[in-house]
Amino acid sequence: MGRNLLLDLSTRFFLHKLSPSEAGSKLGTTHTEVTKKQISDTLTGRTLTETTRIKMSESHKGINHPMFGKIAANSMKIFLYSLDNTLVKEFSSQVLAAEWLGISSRTLRHYLNKKTFAGKYLIKSHKII
Repeated sequence: MGRNLLLDLSTRFFLHKLSPSEAGSKLGTTHTEVTKKQISDTLTGRTLTETTRIKMSESHKGINHPMFGKIAANSMKIFLYSLDNTLVKEFSSQVLAAEWLGISSRTLRHYLNKKTFAGKYLIKSHKII
């Protein structure tokens, strides 16, 4: 390891131990009303080019999306049963179950815990014991 790398590692270690304001960060601070007004005035009327808008949009898609690969904390497990109460498939969310069945989430909720779907499935939000 070079001297600069060691210095960088030790500096980062000590800065990490300090509070954000001691480490030169704005974390935990708020802007004054005057500063907020100045920022607002600077950004008001600003137009973005189509290229910039596309780049911003693309930067939040797929793997860069904050929820990519995650299941929402409030998602509901869905259990799909045959008419003889045999578990066919279990889903981690209503959206995944609806996609698998080829229906909308709204239609899935309509059949949830109530009616037989397509004459061959029972859609439940709980396991049948």
